[in-house]
Amino acid sequence: MSGRRCVAQLRATLGPGEAALFLSPANRFYLTGMASSAGWCVVASDKGVFFTDFRYIEEARRVIPHDDFLVVEYKRNRNAQLLELLTGWGIKQVLLEADFVTVREATRFGEALERMTLDLSGTLDTRMRDMRSVKSEEEIEKTARAVEITEQAFAETLPLLRRGMREREVAAELEYHMKKAGADGFAFETIAVTGANSSKPHGQPGDTALAAGDLLTMDFGALYGGYCADMTRTVAISEIGEEQRKVYETVRQAQELALAAIRPGIRCDAVDAVARDFIDAAGYRGCFGHALGHGVGVEIHEEPRFAPGCEILLQPGVIISVEPGIYLPGRFGVRIEDLVVVTADGCRNFNRSGKTLTVVD
Repeated sequence: MSGRRCVAQLRATLGPGEAALFLSPANRFYLTGMASSAGWCVVASDKGVFFTDFRYIEEARRVIPHDDFLVVEYKRNRNAQLLELLTGWGIKQVLLEADFVTVREATRFGEALERMTLDLSGTLDTRMRDMRSVKSEEEIEKTARAVEITEQAFAETLPLLRRGMREREVAAELEYHMKKAGADGFAFETIAVTGANSSKPHGQPGDTALAAGDLLTMDFGALYGGYCADMTRTVAISEIGEEQRKVYETVRQAQELALAAIRPGIRCDAVDAVARDFIDAAGYRGCFGHALGHGVGVEIHEEPRFAPGCEILLQPGVIISVEPGIYLPGRFGVRIEDLVVVTADGCRNFNRSGKTLTVVD
């Protein structure tokens, strides 16, 4: 949802004398539209303040909606400044992000706000996860653009792949073309792994060269307007063996089945089971060790997740990855990933690039 709407929704959950204090960059951005490495965002039922330092104050005053937040520059004693603000508002209880606040920070806030109760129960984290899991049209549009940039980078990198090229060079080309196409940054650290390294789902690009008969897995994503893309493609370097082709085709079919199963009201673990059961039945039980997918938004990993035991029901507006894989340790691996948004009667796939096995000469 847009910043104005999510602030209103959050305020509706806060009672008299309650305020929520946000330290995490993701939630600060989600609420204000302001990206920064420093800042506090304070929200009460009818007020809001965004604190930041000299480096960001001018931009914050330009970007953040004045109707929702007063933008204030930190003073030397930030905790005293916060106490003065909350006392003036009549705040008795402060909700903190239990998943983000460190023990040291919690102790310092407890000392500074000794006349108030700190809620570190995780209530605020749950509220924000639920809010962020369903995207607005604006968020969907930004994600679609992030994926478009990512796909353009893939299309421009693909003709450059050649035998002898190192994994780190592949990653560099993908990142260069994402930036060239308009990415604000990268959603996560680019993965480009080949040969035996491709059996490591989150392997790091190194000096291993692309060689005939190997597979190359590329997992990458652009950041655009604060929103992440996430895409994986596996390609063949020259001719590959029969088993490699079988594994690739198994993963491709597993993804197709999972995509067809996505609809509002279905449990997340049921979608995971569609792909996992197919892979198991093909003779690769135990070779698909990660979840089928995860929510994507202002962070690369959000809720909900296509994972065993996840009983969350899908809703329209949820953006989530679909990324089955098969990994044979020390030999090779295959992963294919698209990003989709749940619609009223199924899902819309943001990705357009084909998934027939591409062979690079």
